[in-house]
Amino acid sequence: MVLLLSSPERKRLIRNTKHSFESYGWEIVGGDDVSEADFIAKHDQSRLFIQCIDENIRKFISNETLISQMSSDVSILRARKNVRLVYVLNFTPDGQPLSQLLLSDVIAFHLNEVEKIIGIATITVYSKDLDERQVSLLKSQRNSCLRLSRNYLDIGGIENAIDWARFAVQADKKMAAASYVFLLKILVDHGYRAQAAEVSELALSLAPDNLGLLSLSKTLAHQLNHSTKVEQLNEKIQSVSQRPDHKFRQRFAQLSGRDNDRDVTLDRNSSPNSKVKTKPKRWFRRLIKWVS
Repeated sequence: MVLLLSSPERKRLIRNTKHSFESYGWEIVGGDDVSEADFIAKHDQSRLFIQCIDENIRKFISNETLISQMSSDVSILRARKNVRLVYVLNFTPDGQPLSQLLLSDVIAFHLNEVEKIIGIATITVYSKDLDERQVSLLKSQRNSCLRLSRNYLDIGGIENAIDWARFAVQADKKMAAASYVFLLKILVDHGYRAQAAEVSELALSLAPDNLGLLSLSKTLAHQLNHSTKVEQLNEKIQSVSQRPDHKFRQRFAQLSGRDNDRDVTLDRNSSPNSKVKTKPKRWFRRLIKWVS
């Protein structure tokens, strides 16, 4: 783990970086709510973990050790939370362009380049003007990849839509099934049957009980006139649909989704030990009654 200093320079760097994000309308989450980075920057569906490192770190460790530790922290956070750690620096390790850090899977920007990070959250179509770090950051953000894919679908750029849907799958380590459903639907709907068959086989090997994948795979089997496969998938869909755990999750989603916005008013400034201002969650009582 990178040694993080509490020097005035680093505190100033954190403060200025937060201000840069806030000036573009981003929400900053920090303090006790964040342990893996200095703060989280949020905008719509984008969520970035930001770590600031100032040049004083070089008084204590070598550039090689610093880069190695930064790369290790990136891997750990990705494995734990499926999010990308982004660094903001006020120096350049080894005097090399920051793009060289991509070789160690590290995405870093200088403070005066924060706008390049911010632009990723609002990009609607891919631009050749993006630098290597922006492209790497973009491809690591599942929601950004899905947004680009949808935008390309809207303008008829099917090939580009497929490419960005594939990037979304690659970026999605925790909920890959949902991204596979999106990719498979594009392929099935637009007649890319060979690719769809490959994606279907791989996706079902990872999530064999996902009803979205099963339904799309059944549609594909219809298109390919594989009647036996259609029957097998239909039986699987009926079996999964009738399972108690599926009914429980379905009912849970329906009830929690209906009441969550109406019933809960949580004071974000309250501590874990303080009283939470919330109305009783009626959906939970109804769920228990329904299950029993």
